[in-house]
Formats: sequence, structure tokens, C-alpha cells
Amino acid sequence: MRNQILIALYETSMSSTIEDMIIKDFKKCKSDEDFFKAYNKYIPFLWVESSIYTVRDRYSNIKNLVKDSRFSKAKKELLLNDVLVFDERIYDVLNDASKARESKKESKEFSVEEYFKTIDFFKNKIQNKDFQVLNGQTKKSVLANLSMFYLAFVTGRRFYELIKTLNIVKRGGKIYFDGLAKKRDEEDDIKLGFVLDDDYSFVKKALKNVRNYYGDIVEDMDSKAINAKYSKNISRALKKYTDVTFHKIREQYAEVCEEKYNKGMIDKDLFKAFVLGHEVNVDATQFYKGAKAKWKFQL
Repeated sequence: MRNQILIALYETSMSSTIEDMIIKDFKKCKSDEDFFKAYNKYIPFLWVESSIYTVRDRYSNIKNLVKDSRFSKAKKELLLNDVLVFDERIYDVLNDASKARESKKESKEFSVEEYFKTIDFFKNKIQNKDFQVLNGQTKKSVLANLSMFYLAFVTGRRFYELIKTLNIVKRGGKIYFDGLAKKRDEEDDIKLGFVLDDDYSFVKKALKNVRNYYGDIVEDMDSKAINAKYSKNISRALKKYTDVTFHKIREQYAEVCEEKYNKGMIDKDLFKAFVLGHEVNVDATQFYKGAKAKWKFQL
């Protein structure tokens, strides 16, 4: 809609072209009133369908053009101090409103229920092969990435762990994972990784999809090399389906595990740190024993 409005008013939607038009119109002005009339003509360009940050940048761009143009000192002062005034009060009000909307959006978007809906979303796409293969992609690569995104939500693991080190194990009817790239402690051999899907065969299948595509490629690569080679492309692929980043998935995974398994029995921050594989300032063995007793989790 913004482009349509700009074309209707200025016969172009190119920002640089319109900015040049503004300077040319300013150069035609003779009186103070003329400057304000010229400014008013371009208010739609400055404000229509734009974020507060974009509006502020446009004002800055035009002011810089004024500074670089051959206006008299008096005209420059008029334009910079009186005409091209970005009222900070408007900025503060709109900025606060924008923050409130974002905060409301975030709180509305994340919940345990929505998190599991996202897991089901990726699972259904994989099961039904509900995806498109675009130029430069193969069916195998798209399936591998969708499986990786699904596994990220059910395990909270980093993408390079999903590609190379993650292992899914079933014991006593429980599913857990090991194969963390960053270990809590060199002597810590006890495994405790919550998998947020009890469908063991599908979880294993998803991991197989990932390894079938990436396995041979990353065989001789360490985590840093994998991250450098694939981080941007995988993050871009994830963004097509959700605004949540891999880092944010890990945060949300910890929140879900805390609510689903811990329920306040152990310090919340300590539990989250442990679930994510971070080092914790307690004796690992004692912590595991306490966790095992409280959760009745059979390792």
C-alpha cells in the first residue's frame, strides 16, 4: 500500500528519488512559508506505513542532504531547526506503543500449548511431505531441514549438535538424548535430556533424515566449521516457517521443560541451565540424584 500511495503522489516509490525531489523543491522556496508548504507535501513519504525507526532515519537522511547542499546559512538553520523537526514527543509515544505491541505479541505467541502446536506443525509437514522444493534445493535437503527444526523444538539442541552429535536413546519406556557438543563436566557421564515427543520411531526417523543429508558433508568438520558454513542458510530457512531463532527455541524449550517436568521443585534457573547443558555450580552427581528422586525419572 505504501508504494501505491507514493507512486500516486510522487510518480515513484524510490526513496532516494523522492529525497532528491524534496531538496529540489526546497531550493525553489523563497519565503519561510514556502519551506513549510514544501515540507508538508512530503509528510506521506516520511510517515505512511513506516516504523518509528524508519521515520527517524528518513528525517536524518534529508537533514544530511540539506547540510551537503548549497543553501545559505540562514536557510539551512531554518530547515534543520524549524522545518525538519522530528518531534521527540511523538517518537517517545510511538516508541512506547511499539514496545507495548511487541511485548504483547511475544507474550501472546509463546505458551506451552503453542510450543507443542509448533512441534506438531513440523511433524505434520514431514509426515505428509507438505513442502515445496525451490530452485537450488532438493527434496532431501528440505526434508533434512524440516526434520532439524522439529528436533530443535523437541530437544532444545543447537543445530550443529542435531547435524552431527545428537543421539536418541530409549530406556524403560522413556526417550532421552545425549551427544551434547558442550559437556557440563568432563567426568559427567550421566545422561538427562528431555525429548518433548514420545513418538520414538518418528524422532529417530527425523534424526535419520538430518544425518542422511548432512552426515557425509560434515564428517570431518568440528562445531565451529559447521556453524560457519551452515549457520546463515539454516537460520534463513527456519525464518520461512517461524520468527523464533535457534537461540530462542532453546530458551522456550527450557521454559517448557521447567513447567512440564520440574514444576518448581528445584530452583528454576538452575533447572533451566542444567536442561540446556550449561555448567552448574553444584555437584553434578548430587544434583542428578536429587532430580531422579524428585522426578521419578528412570535413567
